[in-house]
Amino acid sequence: MVGLLLSTIATVITLPERLAVGALLRVWRPRRAAPVIILGYYRSGTTFLQFLLDRDPALLSPKWNEALAPQGYVLSWTFLRYLLLPFLGGNRPQDNVSFGSDFPAEDDFALCNWAMASSLPSRHVVPDLEDTYKRFDNLNDLTAAEHSRWSWHQKALVDKMLLLHPRRRALLKSPCHTARIRHLIALFGPETRFIHITRHP
Repeated sequence: MVGLLLSTIATVITLPERLAVGALLRVWRPRRAAPVIILGYYRSGTTFLQFLLDRDPALLSPKWNEALAPQGYVLSWTFLRYLLLPFLGGNRPQDNVSFGSDFPAEDDFALCNWAMASSLPSRHVVPDLEDTYKRFDNLNDLTAAEHSRWSWHQKALVDKMLLLHPRRRALLKSPCHTARIRHLIALFGPETRFIHITRHP
């Protein structure tokens, strides 16, 4: 019941931004450099690498406030922070890495929260629908409509980030991107740069 109430409040609060920015991104896409994308399997050091690279003033990772409310962080974060921050801890439970609204986030969380265009629901919320959402890991078995939903929101996320920081280059990180390389190149162009990290056994 609390989740439904918070969701309803967040929907109302983000409505102006969803209408304004959504309309803007449908008719205008800013010119931008292709993103830098970190690749690697879970627990291989991708988060640490993202934290380091995000310190570069030329790069820009989505932050957790953007990943948790991608449809409403520009205008609405002032209000949404009171709904979301009380539920965020200071560290991630699985590895004790610092965590908070201003820390770099995986863009897959934004795609999940904005468009359900991610495999995350099957891992964390609705495991019974694993067959439905697991297909977002590599995108190869998506329907045309699902692929269009993923690609529009993936590009819109980057474009929205860079609306406020037009001179920076997006830095993205999600383990699933390791299986999406050809789709990411098709989406962002051949200038897309990849950094692959592996963990020594």
